[in-house]
Amino acid sequence: MALIDTANPELGLTLKFTGGNKCNATAYYALVVQLNCDTYATQTYLQLDLDSIAECSPRVIMTSQAACPVLTLGTLWQFFNQYYYIFGLAMMLTGGFLLTFGGRMYKVTMFIAGEVSIASFIMIVMFAAVYPNNSPMWVVWLTLMVSAGMGAGIGYAAQKWARIGVFLIGYWIGGFMGAIMYSMFSNLFTGNPVVALWLFVSLTGALVAGLSMYYFDLAVIFGSAIGGAYAFVRVSLPLIDCLGHF
Repeated sequence: MALIDTANPELGLTLKFTGGNKCNATAYYALVVQLNCDTYATQTYLQLDLDSIAECSPRVIMTSQAACPVLTLGTLWQFFNQYYYIFGLAMMLTGGFLLTFGGRMYKVTMFIAGEVSIASFIMIVMFAAVYPNNSPMWVVWLTLMVSAGMGAGIGYAAQKWARIGVFLIGYWIGGFMGAIMYSMFSNLFTGNPVVALWLFVSLTGALVAGLSMYYFDLAVIFGSAIGGAYAFVRVSLPLIDCLGHF
């Protein structure tokens, strides 16, 4: 799966299905499905790329509103796509720390929870609802520094007042669990899947956050383990795969 244009993610996606029979002496058949976003499409339109039939990867083009992104972050998407290796390395190091020392050095874990929660929230809100999609790159750097500074303040508060940190850790765990639960029952929410997803994440996050404030030690241990494992594995595998192509 890949974006049609990494600089313009709102255009849609390209899916490639491999594992077909042998096409020639060196290649195998594959099917390419291109999902074009059209916000004005009243139905799904199908088109076969006739030129691709003679090749080993015939392409089917589908144009639909369903191919359009629900949330467009504009320049923020381009920024992280351009500097993925920096943030990928940071996530690997953070994940490794949380996996190894998160439970014992709980104050640092609290600080990270507050920092990441507030900085991520500010960045997403600003680029999803405030800034235009064609904002210059320096706006991302400026917003990142400001949001990191504000996140550091909440991180310090979470470190000093443990209940704040545990609440944020619990909310992260609950949100992750809510996303998994939604994926298990997503076929039941075809009417408005985005609202259903956010309801699952929000309600489960609030429930687990409340329980985490009661089961303090378990929340810190499991939260740092789950968060660290996700951050490390989610980034390390694609990063290693990417480096292997150099």
